[in-house]
Amino acid sequence: MRPVDGGQVYLNEPLVLTFSHALDLASVTPESVELTSPRGRARGRWIVDGPVLRFDPDPVWDPGLASGGYEPGAEHRLILAGFPRLGGLRGADGASFEWTRTLTFHAADPADGPALYDLGRNPATCEPVRLEGRDGAFALAGRTVSVGVGEPLRLVCAEPLDPSTLNAEDFLLQAVPEPGAESPALVETEVSARVVRNDPATGIPDERCAVIELVPLRELTTGRYTLRVRPGATLADMGGNRAFLTLQPKPLGEVRVRHLPTESADRVRLEFNDRTSASAERVVGVDGTAGWRGDGTIRIAYPREAGPGGGSLVLDRSTDAFEIVGTRIDVPEGETCELTDAPGVVVLRAQGTLSVQGTLERRGPTTRVELDALPPLAPELMGSLAWAIREFVTDGVETVEEVAARLRVKLTPQNRKRLEDEALPRHEIFAARLARLAPTLGEFIEAARKSGTQWTVLIAGGDIVVNGKLDLAGQIVFVAGGRIRLDGRWGQSPEKLFTVGDGGGLLPSSNVKLKPLAVKVLPPETNPLDDTLTWAVVSRPLPRQVLERYLWRDLRPGGHMGNGIWRVRWLPADGPVDPALAADHPSRLPEGPVRMLVELTMKPGGVWDPPYVDFVELSWRTR
Repeated sequence: MRPVDGGQVYLNEPLVLTFSHALDLASVTPESVELTSPRGRARGRWIVDGPVLRFDPDPVWDPGLASGGYEPGAEHRLILAGFPRLGGLRGADGASFEWTRTLTFHAADPADGPALYDLGRNPATCEPVRLEGRDGAFALAGRTVSVGVGEPLRLVCAEPLDPSTLNAEDFLLQAVPEPGAESPALVETEVSARVVRNDPATGIPDERCAVIELVPLRELTTGRYTLRVRPGATLADMGGNRAFLTLQPKPLGEVRVRHLPTESADRVRLEFNDRTSASAERVVGVDGTAGWRGDGTIRIAYPREAGPGGGSLVLDRSTDAFEIVGTRIDVPEGETCELTDAPGVVVLRAQGTLSVQGTLERRGPTTRVELDALPPLAPELMGSLAWAIREFVTDGVETVEEVAARLRVKLTPQNRKRLEDEALPRHEIFAARLARLAPTLGEFIEAARKSGTQWTVLIAGGDIVVNGKLDLAGQIVFVAGGRIRLDGRWGQSPEKLFTVGDGGGLLPSSNVKLKPLAVKVLPPETNPLDDTLTWAVVSRPLPRQVLERYLWRDLRPGGHMGNGIWRVRWLPADGPVDPALAADHPSRLPEGPVRMLVELTMKPGGVWDPPYVDFVELSWRTR
């Protein structure tokens, strides 16, 4: 095995296992080969080549280096199932793997040093980074490339790059006067920058392994522009080799911004590295909203704490229970469910949708708890520190005192050290590292119980949908594997509102803020479902320009079935988001733009290996 059992693996390093005999390809399944970390199954693909079994982790493309197949800084466990387990690994000759073996290794932590290794053809240098036009041509030897008005600029490289070294301030666009025109002062435009592709090197010259999108911070008019790199630019490959070695501003090439012709062949490839194409609309008849969270996939984000199910539960009367569980939980319209007014933590756990169409009430004393009144390393404080990094540090808050004041944390010696060590560093790597130090959702609930105060925690594996009335005293936490949809009414104002997951909505007053609570939401260890559940999400209209006629052509989705099913279908750009109206190909819909519908379904039984979709390509011709 490479790396060795108990060793360390880089975040982009393949895992290679060599057996004594060739493997039977059909025996390599999620049940026979299981690679996990605290956040769940490692993301990537297994490849069988005779006696060699290799795991290629998903590429790393985010600045914090947490988007790849491995979980940074975490211990990973590899289980190879063998005799006497059914469904274990077998050789090509039919012989069973001798015994079940468990191996462990640690993924590198970016905060502790180099976490990537060079995947390029030449470990001593970085492959050239080139400016690419819309037609795929490079800006070489004085050639001007073209992009459309409103389109990003693209930089490409024949080897993957280290996303943590990408700094948007290293790039600058300068307007170029047209020949014969009076030369004005050069107009400079800054850009935002992000890595949208970062695949392993193939060894093919000019291959587009890494793709960086540069988006001008102001809208560009038609004309010519020069893209320059500032001196000291930090962009580097995964071996630390700088992409640009220059002491003077270096031109990367000239680009012409122009209006594109109205009749053209076009295509879109959605790789789900951002959320701009996702719609927040709820899909009719499903249990939850599938996660389109900018991590390169559309997947199920099911929380382990969503409970054991037990059938659909209707809450239409008072209850003194502190634990309320069901496959789906519903407070019907016109009905009232009053929860216990005793101090403590009431938890509602639904595997699918948790719906409040009527009234959900909870009375009782509301004892305000300051953050430092919870147990040492209080989960709420841990969550707030991670939130501080994401929200406060980029908002002009620079001193320990300022952060403490914004968080309403008493500046004890312990808190001061933790703020200095964890909340003030400005790099996303430290935010990712702190998030890994945060407690699990289960640990947070246990700490809240020990505090003796009043908490109401609503957990759904699917969506939390509130169209009725919430009248809950104390602190409230919403946790959704899907989306939190608060569109109803409020009675009394709770002291604090926290969310884990996407969404939000109506607040009871301007004095009550909806804060993200940075806790670890772990996936299930085994499949807990007692009914078939479906999560779905719909895109905004594609393509973004609106024309009357589209001649739809090729369609190519890709993903991982796992122990479930994924489907990609299409809906008209307008109208209800109803799967019953969806078509398998956009050519079967009325003319005009379309919306993409992604459905992910899991059934009871088997391992917890949910399906996901990682890209969709769609091409068309306009007329």
